[in-house]
Amino acid sequence: MIRNKPQNQIERLTWYFGIEKPIIVRVGHLWQTPELIAEAAESGALGVLCAGLMSAAEIKENVSKIRMLTDKPFAVEIFPEQKTKLDEEAFRLQKLSLQPLREDLGLSEPIVNRLNFEEQFKALLDLEIPIVGTCLGGLREPYMEVLEEKDIKVYGVACNLKDCKVLVASGVKTIIAQGFGAAGLHSFCEERPGAENIDSLTLYSELDRALKIPFAVEGSCVNKKQVKAVLAMGASAIVLSDALLRARESAFPTCWREKISYFSDAATRLNSYGMGRPSRSLYTGIFESIEENEVPVLEFPYQWFAMQDIFKKAAQDDLMELAYIEMGQSAYQSKEGKTSEIINETWEWIKENE
Repeated sequence: MIRNKPQNQIERLTWYFGIEKPIIVRVGHLWQTPELIAEAAESGALGVLCAGLMSAAEIKENVSKIRMLTDKPFAVEIFPEQKTKLDEEAFRLQKLSLQPLREDLGLSEPIVNRLNFEEQFKALLDLEIPIVGTCLGGLREPYMEVLEEKDIKVYGVACNLKDCKVLVASGVKTIIAQGFGAAGLHSFCEERPGAENIDSLTLYSELDRALKIPFAVEGSCVNKKQVKAVLAMGASAIVLSDALLRARESAFPTCWREKISYFSDAATRLNSYGMGRPSRSLYTGIFESIEENEVPVLEFPYQWFAMQDIFKKAAQDDLMELAYIEMGQSAYQSKEGKTSEIINETWEWIKENE
């Protein structure tokens, strides 16, 4: 299909990704499903498979499932190679502190996996993924050169201006800008810790001033007024995450779907207890206990792998106080419905601002 040359940043973004609507669906690794990502693609949006915590085999399995459901473009997002090391003594002390809880839950000793970036990257190439995202920093030059040679489109995720500029310098053509209220891991690398605390109004207006490429906004956008506001600040696309928390295709546990509607904008916090680096989630009882009892927290990604058995058991058995629940500040406003219905409603809001 021949597409006309883009006339503005919104058209530039949709043209670059080969999508119909300036909407990116990025639910995150906990609640995403192949069905949700495929439904997003079929609806004209860009569905994103967040694969940073997956093995190469898991990436291949999920991509295969998505491709069985759609032939439309979708993206796979990974982390750059992580240089952190597992602190064995801290891990020992953490296991000792949580052993009684694991015994009550019927869980055995946790196993900490290690990410293999080279295998993940090779899987993306073998699968001929057309669009690759990078979160928690940019990819080094040799990897960006490979992607460019293969005409693979690349976007980067960041939550402050400096990291956005570094991503642009590395060669990414679109930015996903995380606002302060966005769910899950907040993506920063070049700035010191604390860079995740940038006010959303400041970030979006600065990106509009400083960047010459399109940027999409991920800021817990779930309603018409929020969409209108971020478009007025220069956003070229809307990222849907919290808005799809209770979508029919989401993996968010059924037993929690009604409960979150009773929370407020103050129910979540940026904390490191689930991931080992700043991530916005519901501040549940297990995090309060870790903080109060000074249980050692491992560096990312080891904290997630060390705790995921408890988190998964909590989701399975409706134990919300023991769960890691990624959600942003507006998640309590999310609606039920099909992914396609929520995307189409958002698209109508966007068109009203044209």
